[in-house]
Amino acid sequence: AYGQLGLGHSDSQFEPAPVEVMGRDGNSCVVREVKASGNYSAALSERGDIYTFGCGGHGRLGHGSNEHMYVPTLMLGIEGKQVSHFVMTAKNMYVFVPSVVCKVEPPCGPLSGGTTVFVHGGGFWDAEDMTMRFSPTTVPKKGSNVVARSSQGTYVRDADFDLGVMQQIKCNAPRFNDPGEMSLEVAMNGHDFTDSGITYTYYADPVVESIQPPCFSATNPRELLIQGSGFYETGLVKIRFKEKPGGEDREELVEGTCVSEKNVEFNPDTEEEEIVEVVSIICNSPVFGGELFPIDTRVAVALNGKDFVTLPGTSVMVHNCNLKGTTPMSAPIEGGTAVSVEGTSFYPSPTLGVRISIPDPYVEPPEEKEVDALEIEEQKSFTSQPEPKPFAEIKVRAEFVSSTEMTFVMPTEGLFDNDDVYKYLFPNPSVLSVAAVLEATIDGEGYLDSKIPFYFFRQAEFTLEPATGPTKGGTEVKLTFEGVVFESTEAVVTFDATDALSDGQGMSSTVGAVCTTTKTQTIMTCVTEPWKSDDLSADLRPEGGSVDMGDEEATAATEVAETAAAEEAPAEDTAAAA
Repeated sequence: AYGQLGLGHSDSQFEPAPVEVMGRDGNSCVVREVKASGNYSAALSERGDIYTFGCGGHGRLGHGSNEHMYVPTLMLGIEGKQVSHFVMTAKNMYVFVPSVVCKVEPPCGPLSGGTTVFVHGGGFWDAEDMTMRFSPTTVPKKGSNVVARSSQGTYVRDADFDLGVMQQIKCNAPRFNDPGEMSLEVAMNGHDFTDSGITYTYYADPVVESIQPPCFSATNPRELLIQGSGFYETGLVKIRFKEKPGGEDREELVEGTCVSEKNVEFNPDTEEEEIVEVVSIICNSPVFGGELFPIDTRVAVALNGKDFVTLPGTSVMVHNCNLKGTTPMSAPIEGGTAVSVEGTSFYPSPTLGVRISIPDPYVEPPEEKEVDALEIEEQKSFTSQPEPKPFAEIKVRAEFVSSTEMTFVMPTEGLFDNDDVYKYLFPNPSVLSVAAVLEATIDGEGYLDSKIPFYFFRQAEFTLEPATGPTKGGTEVKLTFEGVVFESTEAVVTFDATDALSDGQGMSSTVGAVCTTTKTQTIMTCVTEPWKSDDLSADLRPEGGSVDMGDEEATAATEVAETAAAEEAPAEDTAAAA
């Protein structure tokens, strides 16, 4: 008459019929116990929830009204409370909700204590005597001071079926002297503790000693190595990079993994070598946003993802350095050239440097295939292949100048001193230059993604046409090299009268030149400028001139001819390319 059969109607039923109990998620529940009394019924689900149906008089169904229910309906007031038993009378129902611990978060913490531990479970309420007890799961070793300790608990929140969370309480983990596994149980009255078998592990407080490299890019993650003591794998290791005060208050977290290696070390006490296991942490550097770079960050490690230990006395620089170009863009193989590297976000790192790589000029690079966005995403899931090894390379320390410039001097010894390398790169007189790639490093290990074209060239003879011209300037001069170099935008020609003047002061004129190439020749074209002195020797016979593809001189033999201009006193000019 009241729907206590749970079939969806109030009619009598004279044959057995199945009753389905539907959960809030729309799925059928597994029922472990059913009872009935006083024209109403109740079912206890496997997850500890109560469903009632039938006569609702006197509020006996627990739904906050006297309304009858014709199908099993969830009693929301005790949802998630983990009911274990219930009894029914004609007008009342009693349920027993024992406290139960299902999970602790985090599951571990340092011996120094103070970790905020969240306990997930059921049968909790806001009780003044709520107590959490940490007890060793094994018999303490002789001399160990590991005894059970307790901490006062605090109620956090009710269960929420929609969010899939259980009831939560919390406490601060007490301090212990020795590491080990503890059983964590709860007593709402301070005396009767649960027996759930959930554990919490104490570990020795870790010490962070160093991080390598000491700086990294804000946009391109790379692997970092953190060294110290007391590290062990928990599956929860996190590393925090927090900007120091005065910036944009940026902070990033990344996950870490403990790795171990065995080293052979000498023990001074036993005077013998021993195998020692060293555990370190590796992680990928985080990506930072923002406007101001570089930024100074503090690094901290938490083995349980919560309790962070800071690396003392050392900070990590985060930059967004990028290369824009070099001046000059080339250098003679003899070295000694001062090169300025332009870019952004440079800072005075002690490990600034450049690497100039020369790919094999006689090996065709692989063709670049056009790929769509989907293919790019698929490629990201695979380990990237290493770049082809260069034929030769030069590494040089660089000096910080400003946030947009660093400088270095090309070494005078090294790469091109090797006869085999030289002969391979310059197999015949027609090869005058080789292409290279310049990269910069901030940390001394990894190199920035941006790469700048660079060139090396060698001394070369050239012909001059015309070989004479008036001192008033304006003569177009063409220098022809039997060989091919790169098309430089930095080429200049110097007309040098050094040691030819009567006062011994010397004089020269430098003008820009246009550099073009054919399959077999390189041609530099320039226009002469007026000489600024009339004190020219009547007999100019310099030994030679010089050529420069990038503001650097290289001696070359030139022809000297006398110049006679009707409107000027006779004088001889020497043209030398620089």
